Amino acid sequence: MPLEKATDMISSLDDPLIFQRLRVFHQVKWETGWLPVSRRDYFHPDRKYLFVTGERDMCAGIKHFRTSLSCRIKEARHLNRTLVLDMRVCLNQVHNNGKFVYKALHEHFDLSSIKAPFTPLQGFLRKALAWERMREKRQRGGGKGGRENGKNGEREKGRPSFGVRVVRREASTATVALDSVTPLIIRETSFGYSTCKMPGTPFNPAEEVVQFRPELLALAATMSESMHGGDYDAVHVRRGDKLKPRLWPHLDNDTQPAALLEKLPRFVAPGRTLYIATNENTTGFFDPLKSLYDIRLLQDFKHLWDPGTMWYDGYANFARPRPTMDAYMEVIVEYSVLTLAKCVVETFNDLTSDNATGTWKS
Repeated sequence: MPLEKATDMISSLDDPLIFQRLRVFHQVKWETGWLPVSRRDYFHPDRKYLFVTGERDMCAGIKHFRTSLSCRIKEARHLNRTLVLDMRVCLNQVHNNGKFVYKALHEHFDLSSIKAPFTPLQGFLRKALAWERMREKRQRGGGKGGRENGKNGEREKGRPSFGVRVVRREASTATVALDSVTPLIIRETSFGYSTCKMPGTPFNPAEEVVQFRPELLALAATMSESMHGGDYDAVHVRRGDKLKPRLWPHLDNDTQPAALLEKLPRFVAPGRTLYIATNENTTGFFDPLKSLYDIRLLQDFKHLWDPGTMWYDGYANFARPRPTMDAYMEVIVEYSVLTLAKCVVETFNDLTSDNATGTWKS
């Protein structure tokens, strides 16, 4: 496949209504050094690259997004290829007050934790196309260094075009590894994590190889320490987007305060400090549980990321236009608070008979 055609295919994955108006990538201030790759390293014609489409990952939940991103990194590392990485995270309207919003990847993830070579998709496409057009011009004998005896012209003479190969999602990593010649391999798939779930995958599919931003993890640690030095229990109450009776017919009733008062004492002793991680937005919804527990919610800690706090000032170095604790950051913080608790009660394992994937009811 020609590079220009491949570029058109990749560009078509962008949301034309949103991304054309919000060029997040170009709003980033490069001088802060958050990206461990220099501009001149965006593209080199002698390197081998891997790009995984995963168009349905782009606006998935943050934990889903992280799993797919980790899978991309592991496959690129195994293939000894540089990963072409989209530097955006899309906040889904389901989790973001009804609005799709693109934000820079580094606001949620620690890019220095990626132990594999990668290059930004947006810069890669621009540099690769410019190189390909210059190569064609030089081989026709035009442009700077294009004379037959010119230094650059001699170097480019006979150089093949930057080839692209598209492989389907069914192709195993072992099959893709057989091609060590094609400069750019594009794996076309709906979900980036699907490669890691194939039988015989040569790397650990469960390993998460990209870490969340340390500032977000530090927030979670501060919250945990403030609850009796970390001596607390936690419950994850999933409601919000999951309240669809045809898929989860019992979830609403099973996560009502009355039902929780009946079920939680089996896991958490009355009188304990209980952190509730939830996407239920109704104010005071969990107040009845205060009769049994010392209840803590995310909103009780919002002063930790107000303007002037350590978190806010730290994020101001790289977040544009200004630091904002978005819904995905809140999920990262709550997920980390859950992992630090003494006991964790889960929605689908412990509170309801519905399964996590949903059971369709007609």
